[in-house]
Amino acid sequence: MNGKTAKRNTLQRSIVWETIQQMANHPSAEEVFEKIREMHPRIGRATVFRNLGELARSKKIKRLHMPYSADCYDFKTAPHCHIQCSRCGSISDIASQKISYDTPKSICGYKVTGFTLAYEGLCPNCQKYNETADLNLKRDSFL
Repeated sequence: MNGKTAKRNTLQRSIVWETIQQMANHPSAEEVFEKIREMHPRIGRATVFRNLGELARSKKIKRLHMPYSADCYDFKTAPHCHIQCSRCGSISDIASQKISYDTPKSICGYKVTGFTLAYEGLCPNCQKYNETADLNLKRDSFL
C-alpha cells in the first residue's frame, strides 16, 4: 500500500470511524461490520476490516488483543487499562491514576513502543450467575 492510499480519508473509513465511536463497547471487527451493514448493506467485510486496520495503524483507534475474545477495537486512545470477564469476555475500561503510564525507552534490548495492561475477573452479570449456580449446587447437595 502506498503512502497516498494510507492517508486518504475515504467515505468508507469515515463510516467505520463514526460507527466505532457510536458503539463504545470494544467491538470486534465482525461486530463493527454487522453494525455498519444495518445502514450500509452494500459495504464489504474486507472494506470494513481493512479500514479498521488503517485506523489502528494511524493511531485513531486502538486494536486490543484480549485473551478471551477476538481482537477488538477501542476509540479511546488516551492511556487507560482494561478488565475482561473470564467467563463472558466482556471488556470494560479502567481509569486509574495509580498506574504509571510512563513507558521506558527500552527493556531487555527491545525498543518499547507501548504497552497493554488488562486485568481479568468476573463481571457483575457473571458474578450473579455464579452466585445462583453456587446456590443451586449447595441446594442440590442437600436433596
